[in-house]
Amino acid sequence: MTIRHATLAAGAVLVLALTGYLFVQVRSKPASAEAPPTVAQRPAAPAVDEETDPTPSTPPREARPAPPPPRAPSDTPVPPPPPTPELPGKPSLGDFVRQAPDNKATGFIDPKVMAVMDEANKAYDRGDLDEARAIAQKALAQQPGNARMLRILVSAACISGDSADAQKAYLQLPPPDREQMKVRCARYGMTFKDE
Repeated sequence: MTIRHATLAAGAVLVLALTGYLFVQVRSKPASAEAPPTVAQRPAAPAVDEETDPTPSTPPREARPAPPPPRAPSDTPVPPPPPTPELPGKPSLGDFVRQAPDNKATGFIDPKVMAVMDEANKAYDRGDLDEARAIAQKALAQQPGNARMLRILVSAACISGDSADAQKAYLQLPPPDREQMKVRCARYGMTFKDE
């Protein structure tokens, strides 16, 4: 037998002896943490006079509403969210100028014309009203009667105080857009005549 084997055998005996010692120690000492009292060991709750105690002895169960039944998918489109209310101050184009332009015949707008209309919106948003009006005129030359560009013309003319140009563009708008422009331009003291 070599020294290596003898060392391994001695180590195994030592580990076995320590395991036995720990087992005996654990079994002989009671646990330090006390277990919670059982139902029989718990102290009784004090008696409560129901006439003087306003709280009920058992809390009422909260009624939970039943979940809504699942909805079947439908082919009807979801209505758009309501428009945001207009705030006083500089007009924002978000709710009425950027509305999708309508080509009544096909619904299609040339991407180049769309790019020009976007430039008109950007100029208007920057407050460059003269440039916005000039760009809107170019877009109207390509697509006459475009309500989006007419709204820019009317709104920019109202802000600039140009009542003649505002009235001229206003008369080309469809009735719903005219109502929007009346509200918008009233802020700048501008009124319109329908024909």
